[in-house]
Amino acid sequence: MSKKIRLLYMEGVSPLRSQTVYHAVGYAMTKDTPNTIIMVSPNGPYVSIGYHQDMQKEVDLDYCEKHNLPVYRREVGGGAVFLDNG
Repeated sequence: MSKKIRLLYMEGVSPLRSQTVYHAVGYAMTKDTPNTIIMVSPNGPYVSIGYHQDMQKEVDLDYCEKHNLPVYRREVGGGAVFLDNG
């Protein structure tokens, strides 16, 4: 295992890209890839929910639609979160 740490800093990316970059990097890593820290700042607000969450129970979908807030499901668990560029 390498002792190097790679930092990926991505500012002003689309909400979809900010959500998917974690999975893309994870899938691309090999045993020789340095440990990686990813810092992402989306260029707009969105909602992200965990893999096992019930979207209907966790998110006010009418509000999200009314305010053009995309809702994405992560490939990992965890709670629902609101993210923005602030």
